[in-house]
Amino acid sequence: MFNRVRNALIVAAVVAATAFSAQAASAFPAGDTLYAIAYDTPREGTLKIVNPSTAATTIVGTAGTGAGQNPGLSVGDTAQGAYNPNEPSKGYWIFFDGTTKLASVNLATGTSTVIGPFGAPSDMVSIAIGADGSAYGLDSAGSLFSVNLLTGAATLINTAPPAAVSAFAFNPADSTFYAVTASKLWSVNTTTGVFTQVQTGYPADVRSISFDADGVLWGTESTSYRLFTTTVVSNTVASISTVSSTGINSQSLFIKYVPVTPPAPTPVVPSTPTLANTGINSQAAWAIGALGAVIVTSGSVLIFIARRKKQS
Repeated sequence: MFNRVRNALIVAAVVAATAFSAQAASAFPAGDTLYAIAYDTPREGTLKIVNPSTAATTIVGTAGTGAGQNPGLSVGDTAQGAYNPNEPSKGYWIFFDGTTKLASVNLATGTSTVIGPFGAPSDMVSIAIGADGSAYGLDSAGSLFSVNLLTGAATLINTAPPAAVSAFAFNPADSTFYAVTASKLWSVNTTTGVFTQVQTGYPADVRSISFDADGVLWGTESTSYRLFTTTVVSNTVASISTVSSTGINSQSLFIKYVPVTPPAPTPVVPSTPTLANTGINSQAAWAIGALGAVIVTSGSVLIFIARRKKQS
């Protein structure tokens, strides 16, 4: 009997913990917006807003194909997008039309503009932009590049990744760049290009990741393009929560986030000076004062009497 009760309690605790984890992971900060660049034919290159609770998508701007929405933009493939908090009206994404290029997209109209080719990295798969506007890219081998957002030109930083990279993003909550390779999450030092393993347990076919203002990771994978989310905890197996089994048909995900402003420091209020504690309470001080007054008065009387005697 005891074993049955204990087992039931354990199962209930696991179910409750799982439900709480899924609910916490799916929360989305007010003010943030989840975007995706469509990958499905014939809408390649079309900007969509994704509902983080249901994964339902809404096309931004003129409905239609990517080519119709973005005149002159011939999209053969799409890859990871990124948001620059210093340019709140636009996002950036990678596309391929025979050459891998960088494009920007107007978040209000959905219209994309070609910026230019990356150059030497012919297979750039991911870009990420830091809080200061510095942009970086990773090619399919995992080589790290800095990226000029005005021209698209990429400059090599390091060619020593742990494995082929499938997704790359900046986390505004801890000011860290992260990449996914072979079902693992890594932090990326953008100065040296060094990768440090953080988590395991990610889907094998992650195609895009992005972080909201609270530091929660959102991603898509290429099998069904389902939207998933998880919380980054170092040295753990990621607890993946699927938002919807219906795919959003995108491998170019990015979040327009509202940076969290740290609370203002509490002003220091100067303390009111107090008299030193002499160990004498107010009643004792009053008694001493009264005694002193009596002594002074008595002295004055004695002096007066002595003077009268002297005069007589």
